[in-house]
Amino acid sequence: MSGQVTFGPFQLDLQSGQLRRGGLPVKLQPQPARLLSMLVSRPGELVTRDEIRSQLWDADTFVDFDQSVNFCVRQIRSALHDDADMPCYLETLPKRGYRFIAPVQSPQETAASIESRETAGVRRRGMSRWAMSAAAAVLVSLAVLAFRPVVQGRWNQSAAPSTQAMAVPGARRAVDPHAREQLLLGRFFLNRATRPDVTRAIELFDGAIKEDPEYAAAYAALADAYNRLGSVFIAGAAPVNTRLLALRASTRAAQLDPELAEAYAASGYVALHELDWAQAAAALKQALRLDPGAAAAHGTYANYLVARGRPAEAVEETRRALALDPVSLGARQNLAWMLYFNHDYDAAIRELQAALQMDPSYTYGRWRLGQVEIVTRRFDDAIRDLERAATDGQRAPAIIGLLAMAYQGKGRSADAQHILDELKARSGGETIPPGAIALAYIGVGDSASAIASLEQVLESHDNYAIFIAVDPLMDPLRSDPRFTALAERIDRGFGPIRATESREPVDHRR
Repeated sequence: MSGQVTFGPFQLDLQSGQLRRGGLPVKLQPQPARLLSMLVSRPGELVTRDEIRSQLWDADTFVDFDQSVNFCVRQIRSALHDDADMPCYLETLPKRGYRFIAPVQSPQETAASIESRETAGVRRRGMSRWAMSAAAAVLVSLAVLAFRPVVQGRWNQSAAPSTQAMAVPGARRAVDPHAREQLLLGRFFLNRATRPDVTRAIELFDGAIKEDPEYAAAYAALADAYNRLGSVFIAGAAPVNTRLLALRASTRAAQLDPELAEAYAASGYVALHELDWAQAAAALKQALRLDPGAAAAHGTYANYLVARGRPAEAVEETRRALALDPVSLGARQNLAWMLYFNHDYDAAIRELQAALQMDPSYTYGRWRLGQVEIVTRRFDDAIRDLERAATDGQRAPAIIGLLAMAYQGKGRSADAQHILDELKARSGGETIPPGAIALAYIGVGDSASAIASLEQVLESHDNYAIFIAVDPLMDPLRSDPRFTALAERIDRGFGPIRATESREPVDHRR
């Protein structure tokens, strides 16, 4: 294998050892880069320690070999955000060597795989056993990270399932009843969409997996939770880490149940927020082909559509999701969010008010309402709603970043500056999404710093990146050439195969 290859969100030049993530350079010293190239050029094969010694050091070079190799491996894992106990890329075979376990593709192979997925049109009904296996392989390719069973820790696949089981309507296997209970309770907390609730949901989904290690729906739900944990609103952990966990879980879900649309939807969410437009479209369309009634997949596909400048189609997609789940606060909020991007602000406000009538404590909806009120210059209303959301949401960065904009709109410059100072002070000890700081900078009128923060959004793979170019809140920056350049970078995306992206909407009659 030679030339440039891709694995996950990374690109590696095997000759120079230059590593990039989403098109941006990743720092890696020469010796670890040589070892990475050696491993990646032989994916799936054991590379022994003796081979590493002979390739990386001359026979007459004196070096503490064990310490040097261990140092190189640690540097590689740090660059890839990999985990020695639960690897997605580099597997250690004790006393023998190492193996690169993620699928590796050349740009030509990646293009061919995406094109075949776009034309395959696998149907849920009448799907053969062979086609089911092929569908699972699709998700592994989409995730581009191979889930490896873990011999220890919370995803122990060797644990024996409970002997007590229950039949779940529509399920393809019996499910442990306690695991099912934990899944449903976890979904309840996940839909509440606050950091403590999402953290609790993860604990419950983990518990369901411990009770029933082959429970595909629990893995898919866990992927959803990790995706949510790294979002700009929750900001519970860096998205570069949470998306890796989401990919592991969604890939395992598809291995266990190749028909599970939720697994593809979770993988599509990851690709979308990595700005890999083609992979996102392929995964989300596959989810909708498998299950046209998957409301969450419709919602994520709507986000894809609006990010690609198709807000009217996005509104229709979220209307489908709400029709499928009319009591869902999340589906109603997402419809309002798409209406906002379509500049139908009054309709967006009506949907959000309806959601808050259903649950006045729905902080996520109140946050969105405040955002629409800022754009429509209803600053008194925005301050009222965002102050309450900030109290209920433990002063989440995204909420108070908006609140700074509302204060400035009302002429309360000192209050806006106070919030900016708070966010900068908190960034030393917790995850503060750069998108939230960008909003505060816009609030105080510092366009240069706002754009610098938006550039950090891309570099940190913050999930707000997909909305930068289309969000009306960014209007004060649009005349700046630096913002135009930023929007063009977003449009190009980080995915290696943009040319194969299909701009056709999903045919829901399939």
